[in-house]
Amino acid sequence: MGLIVGVNCYFDVAEANEIIDSYLSSNDPVRKYWDNILDDNEKAAIILGTTQKYDRESMCYKYFKKDKNQPLQFPRIDCYKNEYECPLDIKLGLLIQGIKAAISQESSEYQQLKAQGIKEYKIKDASVTFFEHTDLDDIDTVKTGSGMYKVVFDTYFKDWTEFI
Repeated sequence: MGLIVGVNCYFDVAEANEIIDSYLSSNDPVRKYWDNILDDNEKAAIILGTTQKYDRESMCYKYFKKDKNQPLQFPRIDCYKNEYECPLDIKLGLLIQGIKAAISQESSEYQQLKAQGIKEYKIKDASVTFFEHTDLDDIDTVKTGSGMYKVVFDTYFKDWTEFI
């Protein structure tokens, strides 16, 4: 299933690219990975997978779903009937969480090749360049009970959830 905004995700690849470009510096390893390593299908898979994993009742988002039958947690309404669409913080948090998880997975999958001193390989017109460890120093390793990186939760989700 592809991305269907409002049904299984909050944004498409084009909007995700805009968010990444607007809020992460060009030197940020998360942005470098998004811009230089992932193709549009992989980006869509990150958006879909991360939304499915963290857009759940167990996140205890503040307020109430606008419609109890809506497929996603947003839009939400408070007791005064103020409506809240999915905030930019949640969108950016979902992206960063997904990208960090992908970087972490790549790191473990290619650790053996890196240990052999391989930094890049090419097949026809495609190439893979491995990040140096120093490029990934900011990748947090502490996770919450839901599997989300704690720094991502604290920065992007904490203000939109009921429980810490």
